[in-house]
Amino acid sequence: MNREHSLCETACRCVALFVSTACCGAISGRNVVVQLPLPSSAQQTGNTVQRMVAAKKLGADGGLLILKGKQAAELALIERLATRAQALDFTLWLGVEIGGRNDLHGIPGTVPRGMVGLVLVFPPGTGTSRPKADFTGLLALKREGDALAEVVRQRKRALGGGCRLAVVIDFSETTPESARSLYVPVRDLIRDGTLDTVCIRGGTRFNYHRLKLLRAAPLQAGAGFDERALKPNQVAGLLQHVTRKTFANPTCDSLWLLGGNPETLLNGVRQAVAAWEHEQMLRTELEAAIARGEFVVDQEAAAEKCDDLATVHGVAQSFVPSRDGACPLVQVYAALRGCKGELPPPLRVELRPDADGKPTKEILGKTVIETLDFGHAPAYRWVSARFDPPVPLRKGQRYWIHLPPATHPEGNYVWRMIKNGATERGAAWSCRYKYGKHTWVFRVLLEKETAP
Repeated sequence: MNREHSLCETACRCVALFVSTACCGAISGRNVVVQLPLPSSAQQTGNTVQRMVAAKKLGADGGLLILKGKQAAELALIERLATRAQALDFTLWLGVEIGGRNDLHGIPGTVPRGMVGLVLVFPPGTGTSRPKADFTGLLALKREGDALAEVVRQRKRALGGGCRLAVVIDFSETTPESARSLYVPVRDLIRDGTLDTVCIRGGTRFNYHRLKLLRAAPLQAGAGFDERALKPNQVAGLLQHVTRKTFANPTCDSLWLLGGNPETLLNGVRQAVAAWEHEQMLRTELEAAIARGEFVVDQEAAAEKCDDLATVHGVAQSFVPSRDGACPLVQVYAALRGCKGELPPPLRVELRPDADGKPTKEILGKTVIETLDFGHAPAYRWVSARFDPPVPLRKGQRYWIHLPPATHPEGNYVWRMIKNGATERGAAWSCRYKYGKHTWVFRVLLEKETAP
């Protein structure tokens, strides 16, 4: 045994002991796979083992090593890493980049021992899809995809029954009508049992049960995030967005993270999941408090009546409480627009008194609504601004829910409104425009009235 191999064995035993005593496991029940750096020499395998440990500690269930060449030396290093991964109870996949049908013929005939299977990573779709009226072109594309699928089937048979086959592919490339680069008949390959795992980029809202129902055998299906196709300022925002959509989708059971620093991506996922779970907890607590009568909706403009929207550029909504009481929270019916890259700061919300029909500069209470609480338009939702302590309000006095300007280079917040929905008890206001005939969609809640 050479010195490098001995060092790797020692590192593996030490980190295995560390992982066994750390708080590990899947993130909220989803299987998370992260791309790991492929070592170029035996000396670098120890570094990759350490990355496995860090990924497992952060909640990853497995790793993906994408083969850069097709050399026996690389496969030997990967087999050594697979042995380490087994000791850590960490699944490891071998990945191959696929640029076209011919690339499939260069796939290794076997997967190194200890690896769970082979992943075909197809390129992101580029360009535009073919016109729907171009039947001849669509038919030719379908035939190309069918031929590609037959090669995939051959490769699966060559791998043997004990090896799983997975694909990472854009949602657009799974049908001839939407394909922009290379159509792959994923559904056919699932139906005949060729594919065991499917990772779809851009499919966070997809109903993955549709794929799982194509065959009786279990199929793992989930979403993918590929940092390599993004600009640096887009990574954090899109990772949060994809993570939230993945974990909010009950049909999605996995998330694959490609490119970038695996620890950074996993930390981003954990933060997004924690925020999403916190939001669900608060939403549940609020619904329970309302059901128990602890919080009462005192003023409201119904979301069912909204017929317009505007950006949060320094706007407000007036209301007049029906009784004295403490206001623990207000809600607005809003969403994020744009923001495909960096997300804007949290939305600031203030309660202000009235002077001459507009909000004053005095602030009675202020808070923020976290950015991750919002959906992306057109996915509007009720979001809550909680005041701690609750703000005391007086019956018959006019107050304002004031939202300071919240513009951002990557996008902005948009708040639904009702045209001509203003009443004596509430109307919209803007620092720029005349909104007096309109009303924003909002709710004001008061704490339960106590007996004298």
